[in-house]
Order: sequence, then structure tokens, then C-alpha cells
Amino acid sequence: MNEEFRKEVFKRLEQMGLTKKDLFIKEKNLRKFIKSNLDHYKLIVDIEKDLGLIQCRKTDKSIRKIKNPVIIKVNLYTVFKFYINLGHVFRDKNKRVYSMEEVEQLLIDYYEKNNIDYKTQGIYA
Repeated sequence: MNEEFRKEVFKRLEQMGLTKKDLFIKEKNLRKFIKSNLDHYKLIVDIEKDLGLIQCRKTDKSIRKIKNPVIIKVNLYTVFKFYINLGHVFRDKNKRVYSMEEVEQLLIDYYEKNNIDYKTQGIYA
């Protein structure tokens, strides 16, 4: 990570009320998920179709819709990358902006509604 990007990531963490430790825990959970026996493809959710959310780019003054997002699929263990690394946020059609924790909860609710096993040992168990 170059120094400028690192500063930007830590600035976003601070704005979200998270610590470096929180980031490392999420990274560790992502590594556990990758090594787990869960069906990774079942956990992938289309942000717009399945959750009804729109990807937006957050700037200092405004939140702008991303017209042609490159990544439109997300899972419970990668959603933090959108917020912290990319600086993206999600909103619904009523322009309500969701926090990272709210999007994670929406994903958990979606998994439970569709009977998808998302728990690995030591993560969200």
C-alpha cells in the first residue's frame, strides 16, 4: 500500500468510527472465509437486484451515484472493502445511505431468508 492510499484508508476508518484493530479483524475474517468449506458462489449477492441498493461514491461534499460500477456483486466478508478501500457507500432508491454494519445486516437477513449457510467457525457464529 502506498502511503497516500494508506492515509486515505485510515481517514475513512476514522470517519466510520472504526479502529485499525477492527480493520484487521475484518481482514482476518475474509481470509478465514476464503479458506473455509463454504460455497463461496452461493454467498455472492447482486447489490442492485437482490438488495435493492445503489453504489455511490462518497466525496467530502456529496454522495454521487456510480453510473457503471465495475463490481456489482458482494458478500458478507467483502462488503467492508467497498467502504474502506474504495470509499463507496450504498443507498436505496429513497436516497437513504446505509452504514457498513447495516449492509452487513441486510446480507445476513438475505442469507437467512434464502437458507444460505454463511457462518464459518469463529466468524459470525
